[in-house]
Amino acid sequence: MVRVVGIDHISIRVSDYAKSRAFYSALFDFLGFEVSDEYDDAIGWTNGKTRYWISPADAAGRKHKYRIGDVGFHHYAFQLRSRKDVDALQAYLEK
Repeated sequence: MVRVVGIDHISIRVSDYAKSRAFYSALFDFLGFEVSDEYDDAIGWTNGKTRYWISPADAAGRKHKYRIGDVGFHHYAFQLRSRKDVDALQAYLEK
């Protein structure tokens, strides 16, 4: 039987690629990730176990804003080592 041992990567489409790239680059640097691959239309980061990718939404996709409750992907969550790490991440994001 085939068994899943983890999630290889998450990939999201973003409405503003340049702005999202800047945000996630800083966030993943803070979280200890490094760029794994980069292309004209996509960038991925990794910490050795988890990979996270962004790429721009197409023209039709940019016309529709995400709404919680729609069919489709709802959210992702990173598991952190401790409550102290959660608080540090929250403080970073609030800045």
